[in-house]
Amino acid sequence: FYALDGVGVDSESSETSFNPLVNIARLSTGIEITVELPGIDPSDVEITLSDDLLTVRGQKYLRDTDPGENYYRKECRYGMFYRAVPIPADIVNSDACSAVMINSVLFITLPWRQETRSLARNVPIKIVR
Repeated sequence: FYALDGVGVDSESSETSFNPLVNIARLSTGIEITVELPGIDPSDVEITLSDDLLTVRGQKYLRDTDPGENYYRKECRYGMFYRAVPIPADIVNSDACSAVMINSVLFITLPWRQETRSLARNVPIKIVR
């Protein structure tokens, strides 16, 4: 099993992009990935799972503004985003992958394969003389 400690999350960054925050959790039922996407419509998000890589990409659009509108401070980021998470494809059931967005948080669930559900087992020790 891939240790989820140190699992990297690739992203792209530029003036016209931003990086949504990502959490990766190992649960008893599988892997859960949460992505914070405030202000983003679910129809503007694409999730792709291929081989051992899950990608989440999309775009956050700038709201229509008044041409005479001036900002004292502007911290909100807009543009395209891309996050890639390595997935241990040999132990998750990619056919049963699901995603739901609740209150601007995207929850992606990757259940364990049935044959790998029990990750702990006793290993017998051979005695050689």
